[in-house]
Amino acid sequence: MKSISIFLTLLFISFASCSFVSKKFENPDKDKLLLEIIQYVIYNGHYNPGHIDDEFSKKVYKNYIEILDGQKRYFLQSDIKEFEKYETRLDDDLKKGDITFFNITHNRLTQRMNEAKVLSEEILKKRVNLFSKETINVDYENLPYAKNKAELRERWNKIIVFSTLSTYLVKEKEETDKKEKNAQYKLKTATELQQEAQESSQKNLVELFGFYQDLTREDWFGFFVNAITESFDPHTNYLAPEAKDRFDRDISGKF
Repeated sequence: MKSISIFLTLLFISFASCSFVSKKFENPDKDKLLLEIIQYVIYNGHYNPGHIDDEFSKKVYKNYIEILDGQKRYFLQSDIKEFEKYETRLDDDLKKGDITFFNITHNRLTQRMNEAKVLSEEILKKRVNLFSKETINVDYENLPYAKNKAELRERWNKIIVFSTLSTYLVKEKEETDKKEKNAQYKLKTATELQQEAQESSQKNLVELFGFYQDLTREDWFGFFVNAITESFDPHTNYLAPEAKDRFDRDISGKF
């Protein structure tokens, strides 16, 4: 299937150059207007028109929740239970230009991210235990969401310990290499290495939450629209491919 990149401005340009000019879009709300346009393009602007039904709705829901919290660091099970009411309703909401689901998830994500920021700062105020016998589950697809805030705190504690330990081991190897090259080199102590590793984790978290705080509501709505277009066709994007790649790269690279 031929790849199509759907950008808001290009959509309007395409209306002027294609048969879309006969269609009138009069919704004054730009978010709802965009959904109306996207729906019209899916039905009329693609040589393989899609079906906006419950199965389509489930795909949009799954894709969007994965974008918001694919590693299950923010939402609680109670949040997901609330969101699931919309799992088979998004097709109808799209047809009506109803963005209630987006508003609810965006507001809740903002709340949970602020809570996670405070939580991580509290954890890093103390010296983390790098050599406990804890394990961390990185099978995110099968990992359940945290049942409550206490369980979420434990999850964040493990994330921070794992990140700090990884940095500690890298620094320890660097020290060993320096000693092998220069017998006179004075090795840093384990305490010094852990302090540096923990400071690195703190810096990464500051950058991560700073990155999220720089994202506007419009940015997040773009991710929502992208979940819609990619559910119709994985090669059809609302966001520019480089913008989506940059988002994924920044998120994975921060922490």
